[in-house]
Amino acid sequence: MPETVIVNYINWTVTARHADIALPVAAAQERRDFGAGKSDDGLILMHELTQPPGEARVEYDIYCNLAKRMNALEAFSEGRTSEE
Repeated sequence: MPETVIVNYINWTVTARHADIALPVAAAQERRDFGAGKSDDGLILMHELTQPPGEARVEYDIYCNLAKRMNALEAFSEGRTSEE
């Protein structure tokens, strides 16, 4: 059994309720991203339609913040932002 359970979800799921730490992430409509289905042979550019609510952020930005706290930001991000 793990000592600490950390999750990142867009919804308040059963797993999130039982986690020690729940990191709120931005939904697809709240980020610039690429999308594709299992049988697609290309990527579709998805535009950000609205800002994430509350403290929700894009996973990459969450991970960069954690890497910064561990003095490993440059090694993790290689100097790139979530837009890059």
